Amino acid sequence: MAIIKFMWCEIIKQILADMRQPLQYVPWALVIVVLGLVVTIVLSEKKDGKKASVRFFRILFAIYILVVIQITFFSREPGSRNGCMNLDLFSTWGYSVVTHAFFIENILMTVPFGILAPLCFHRLRPMWKCVVLGGVCSVLTELSQYVTKRGYCEVDDMLTNTIGVLCGCILLWLIELIIKQRRKK
Repeated sequence: MAIIKFMWCEIIKQILADMRQPLQYVPWALVIVVLGLVVTIVLSEKKDGKKASVRFFRILFAIYILVVIQITFFSREPGSRNGCMNLDLFSTWGYSVVTHAFFIENILMTVPFGILAPLCFHRLRPMWKCVVLGGVCSVLTELSQYVTKRGYCEVDDMLTNTIGVLCGCILLWLIELIIKQRRKK
């Protein structure tokens, strides 16, 4: 039991260390979000703020997509991954703390997609539509990494990214359920 606890502590430490690079974008993202919020309030067509909130979530979603593109493509040199493809399911889980962390990070990376996409686009409200779109985006990302040789094309990444989208959708559903329950009281 102590070994498992130690391993999870090490995995969490590794995930936090790996998150340092994407967190560098937070100050710029905050500036853009504040500017976007001001613009959405000024341009809002409705007084109830519903239109402004959709615009705000779309700005957040755009920032999220830009950060994902930066992480998955532009943080690597072209040709640095030699166009490898790995079609073995669960092979990236590996045997080390680092490989376990990468596996979990692929899930965490797409949770915001599952939250923001349905908030931005009403057609993605049915959970299955959002998860399918997230899966398609993951497949396209992996194939693009293979073609550009800026990453490994791995079936595990496609699966974990899609699971992350599903987790985001479930989290959004739970948040909305809690909000509805509190409004009833």
